[in-house]
Order: sequence, then structure tokens, then C-alpha cells
Amino acid sequence: MPTHQAPRTPMPRASGHTATVSRDRGITLVEVLITVAVMGVVLVPVMYALMSSIKASAMSMESAEVQTVLQNAADRVNRAPRGACYQPYVEAAAVSEWGSAAAGTVTVQEHRYVPDVDDGVVEWVPATCSSPEPVAGTVQSVLITVTSPYMNVSRSVEVIKSDL
Repeated sequence: MPTHQAPRTPMPRASGHTATVSRDRGITLVEVLITVAVMGVVLVPVMYALMSSIKASAMSMESAEVQTVLQNAADRVNRAPRGACYQPYVEAAAVSEWGSAAAGTVTVQEHRYVPDVDDGVVEWVPATCSSPEPVAGTVQSVLITVTSPYMNVSRSVEVIKSDL
């Protein structure tokens, strides 16, 4: 009795097989070095841009804090009685933002405008906390300078107080 066999399909040759096996063994050291160099060329500018962005963000936040202290201090000085020592008012504004006045540098310079009626010369006289209260009709110029705790940002504002 005859047996039926399925037709045979030709098998691939083994000669091409050995060349494929030798190329699949992995990557060479040169390929690894090229990959690392390309990654370095791409990642260094990205990391530099990231660091610049972080620094700009920190500077912006610090500037906003200084501006807040400055506005708060100007408001406190404006509401303070004329002739008062304004340093504690400005330091209180710094404490409300940073927790201590020492966290930032706070400077107050005060001058009083004193008109000289005799010779017509106008002069600004430096005032201190121990100066007597200004007489009616004088003008006070209070320069407030606030520097951030990290000393990166410094801003100033001048508050003019007058009863004219």
C-alpha cells in the first residue's frame, strides 16, 4: 500500500546563518562611546537651560518677597505718627514676611525739610529717632531700602510724609 507523504519545502541554507549570528552578539565599544557622546551633546544644553530656569524662578520669587516687604513697610511708615522712629515699623514688615528682621537687611534714612525763611535756602536735615517731633508744615522724606536674605535683590522706596 502506498503511503502518502506531504510535499517537502526547501530548508533555508545554513551558509547565511553564520553571518547573522556573528552580528547579533551585541554592540561594540565604539557604538557605546558614540551613544554616550551624543547623549552628552544633547543633555548638557538641556541641563543648562533647566538650571537657568530654576535660578530665574528663585530670583523672581525673591524679588516678589522684597517687593512685598517694601510695600508693607511703606504702608506702615505712612500710617505711623509723624516724627516717630520709623526703623521698628520697617523691621516689623520684614518680620511679617521672613520671620525675623535679620533675615533681610533693612535700612531707613530719614530727612526733614526745613525751609529757611531768612535767606530762602531750602535744606534737608537728617533726622534721627531722638530728633524732636517736626514742627507743623515740615516735610519728611523717609527712604526705605530692603535687601533679600540671600543678598541677591535690593529695592528702595521713598515715602514722603507731610501735613501741608
